[in-house]
Amino acid sequence: MQVEHDRIPDDSPQPWVQVTTFQGEPEEIERTLRLLVTQVRPHMRDRPGWQGVLYLRSPDRRRCLTLSFWQSEAALLAGNAEAARLLSEVATGSVPIATVDQLQVAFRDVPADAVE
Repeated sequence: MQVEHDRIPDDSPQPWVQVTTFQGEPEEIERTLRLLVTQVRPHMRDRPGWQGVLYLRSPDRRRCLTLSFWQSEAALLAGNAEAARLLSEVATGSVPIATVDQLQVAFRDVPADAVE
């Protein structure tokens, strides 16, 4: 069955995601994860438009990826500024950030019973 892509309604706002990759020695990655979980996350939860975060770590503990979800681009940018400020205040030494990308969710499929 052929689908007419132009006729698929897409009027609902899609969330934005900040994808941050950290790369370094295992001790640096563990320290960064602790900072993110104990210092940054509690403050971000109260930010307008914040929709959650996902932390991923490689088996060798040399890379970590965070995905923070935001209601809008404006909320993401404001949250990003706040997170950067918090990290600079609490980090002892450099945080091994490799890349930062800001993306809009184009498609998601989440079972209804998985939504909190």
